[in-house]
Amino acid sequence: METKNTSTIWPVQAPCQIAYRDPLCGYFWLRPYVDLQRKGKIWGIAVDGIVYYLKHETNGDWNTALTLKDELSKAKMATTQELDIAFTHKEAFNTTVQLLNKLGISADEWRDGWYWTDEHKDDSAAVVDMTDCCVELVPKRIRNGYVRLTSHYVTNKPIMIGYNVIYVHEGRFKVATDFRPYLSQYLWGLDGGKYYLRLTEEPQKMKLHDGFSLAASLSSDMLKIELPKQDEVEKIIAEKDSINNALAILSSYGVDVNFVNNRQPHWLTQNIYTWDKNEKGFISYGNRFIPANEPCLCRLVGRQKGKIEFI
Repeated sequence: METKNTSTIWPVQAPCQIAYRDPLCGYFWLRPYVDLQRKGKIWGIAVDGIVYYLKHETNGDWNTALTLKDELSKAKMATTQELDIAFTHKEAFNTTVQLLNKLGISADEWRDGWYWTDEHKDDSAAVVDMTDCCVELVPKRIRNGYVRLTSHYVTNKPIMIGYNVIYVHEGRFKVATDFRPYLSQYLWGLDGGKYYLRLTEEPQKMKLHDGFSLAASLSSDMLKIELPKQDEVEKIIAEKDSINNALAILSSYGVDVNFVNNRQPHWLTQNIYTWDKNEKGFISYGNRFIPANEPCLCRLVGRQKGKIEFI
């Protein structure tokens, strides 16, 4: 999958996810991307549904480490199993930390040293060495262990992308207020109000006649597919930053998308115009007249037939 990011949405390396915390309830929702518009809510990095705090504590004995908790998010010192899972994905975790630091979010990589766990016996406690994942018992009084708070307080929160999401199911357009990864195979576009913007543009430039033919071939009694109107293209390009953020989020889940931009060639539109009673063409964004035989960017839109169906 091609990595796609915008000024505010940055995908992270699998299998890591970013853990955002609800400031009131303390629960986390996990996303495979960094959302800089919500960076104040980023608490940790998650692997296999386990949330590890962005930072670690250093140079404390076991009894001190035991007091390090986050009651709001039910976070505490990790178990040996949790640290074993972290070690397995240490490289991806550290790469995610590097991305966060690049984006101005403070986070610590896993150190090559040992981390306290909550498992103990008498005056000794288990530690996991993140150099080789070896487990051993050390005296609780030793003060040079690290601590990384860990939590499982995760909730399933709807994936909102800033636009209603359009699916094609049973031959009809259906609208949802959130993105549902299990329905990705039916995903078609974003709701622009009077039109549905397709997620992808055509891979090749197309002439006006070919654009009309393609739209007609994809239409049916229940699906209306068209070239966009010139004013709709203007609106789409004006909203391209928010649209591209939505597309970047979808891309981070493996959905095929093309970002919106206003590069040449111009967009095909259905606004046919005859220039000087001789040359036929169409009006693209910026009120530009484009000859009908000039290959241009083709991005189709859909329109609702009948009552809107929500899923």
